[in-house]
Amino acid sequence: MNISNLAVILTDDCNFDCSYCRIPKQKNIIAPSTLQAAIPFFMRHMVETATITFFGGEPLLEYELIRYAVCLFNDASSPEHPAPAYSVTTNGSLLTGDMLDYFDGHAFSLLLSYDGDAHDDCRKRGSNDIVEAALKKIQHYPNIKLSTNSVFTPETIGKLSSSLIRIAELGVADIEFSLDQLAPWSDDSLNTLAEELDRLIRFTTSFNRTHGRIPFAEFRSPAVEEDGLFACGGGKNRMAIAPDGRVWGCTHFHAYFKTNPNDDGVSSYCFGLLDDFIATFDSHYPTILQNHASLRQDMFHSGDKFCFLCDNVNQCKICPVYAARATGSIGDLPPWMCRIAAIMNTAKSTDL
Repeated sequence: MNISNLAVILTDDCNFDCSYCRIPKQKNIIAPSTLQAAIPFFMRHMVETATITFFGGEPLLEYELIRYAVCLFNDASSPEHPAPAYSVTTNGSLLTGDMLDYFDGHAFSLLLSYDGDAHDDCRKRGSNDIVEAALKKIQHYPNIKLSTNSVFTPETIGKLSSSLIRIAELGVADIEFSLDQLAPWSDDSLNTLAEELDRLIRFTTSFNRTHGRIPFAEFRSPAVEEDGLFACGGGKNRMAIAPDGRVWGCTHFHAYFKTNPNDDGVSSYCFGLLDDFIATFDSHYPTILQNHASLRQDMFHSGDKFCFLCDNVNQCKICPVYAARATGSIGDLPPWMCRIAAIMNTAKSTDL
């Protein structure tokens, strides 16, 4: 286990009710005692450049736990195991000046969930102005590394290019976007996606010529994985601690099994409660990690077609656990995800 990213899911609660989230909100909060036990253990298994991501729900509902965890991580650091970098993923609505001062003082990365023109369509209605104001304010803090993530659904996909262009024009240098693929995408919505990406590519080409950089993360990553087939890194270089004290390979496992608690795969993919995980690490961890080894793109299937038979298998990067939230089975990919992957890979291969 060589962890480059450890997600600390502080709470399953959220002050928003985004239509595409579908993860049940609960009042679960990670216990300070869980952090006290987890942090010294995981520090010994982190690479030098590791990042701790504070996640939710909405993590700023438990802001004091962020400060507490950072203290624990810093206290547990040593020359052999230096303090990690810190990141928080937030909807931005609860940000205060004191929080921003703290994040700036500790050089946090801050991923702000902001959907631009589509924000009020799917997130908390009326929150657009609040989050956009937070976005502008964050940019006055030089030590905070700001990025945004925008989510688009089949219903809002027609606002993708205008939303992302607006965010770029607001001065954000690192912009991500995601597609809600849990509900089916029709031919019309897929065609609109291709058209919107074409508009965004034209803007990006012009922007790159003027500013010498590409603001959209999806266009900075290669269409084809450099090391071949996509394989899930969960459990190997990524881990997550849930509010109930269970250890997972990443946040997607927590989200899936939280909504499918009776799925037989819990015993195959959950590393167990933290105390048990630590106590039996040498014997139990390799057993569960072996189950993650089959989470490779060529082992998945869509309908009655196995991915290893597809000519584009080397170009796909579809998370099987996220896909399972649409199909109900890990490794089973809905057909629209394959079509979206093809459209995205075509866009990524464009020479900007």
